[in-house]
Amino acid sequence: MGRRISIFGVALATFVALGLAFSQAVTPPYHHAPPRGSLPATLRPDQFSDPVVRNCYALAATIKKTLYQLPCYCPCWRTEGHKSLLDCYITKHASICDWCQQEALYAYFEQRKGLNVAEIRAGIEKGEWKKVDLAQFSSLDASRLPASDRHPKTR
Repeated sequence: MGRRISIFGVALATFVALGLAFSQAVTPPYHHAPPRGSLPATLRPDQFSDPVVRNCYALAATIKKTLYQLPCYCPCWRTEGHKSLLDCYITKHASICDWCQQEALYAYFEQRKGLNVAEIRAGIEKGEWKKVDLAQFSSLDASRLPASDRHPKTR
C-alpha cells in the first residue's frame, strides 16, 4: 500500500510540474506583423463609468497597431477566441479584466519610451506588465496624453 501511494505521489507531482511548465511556456496568440489594412475601432471610453477602464480604453485606441501585435495573457484567448490584446479592447472584455488593462497600459508607456513592438512583447512575456498599478490611473485623464500609435517602431 505504501509503495502504491509513493508511486502515485511521484506520478502526481510529475503531472503537476509538467502542467505548470507547459502553461508557462505557451504564448497566447498574436499577430507577428503590423496589420495590412485598417483595424477595428476600440470601444469608446465614455461607455464606461470606471475611470481606470475609461483611461485604458482611451489609451488603447491610440496604440491599436501595437496591441494587434501583442499577446494577451488572460484566458480570453482560450475562452473567447481572442487573437491579440487588441481583441480585448474591441469588446467589453478589457473592462472586466485587470490583466488586459495592465498589459495595455504597460504597452502604451513602453512605446512612449521608444521601445518597439518586439521589445514590448518580450516585456509582456516576462510578466513586466504585472508591475502596473491600476490605481494610479483612476484620476488620470488619458485624453490629455499624447497618442503613441502615430509612428510605432516595429520589428
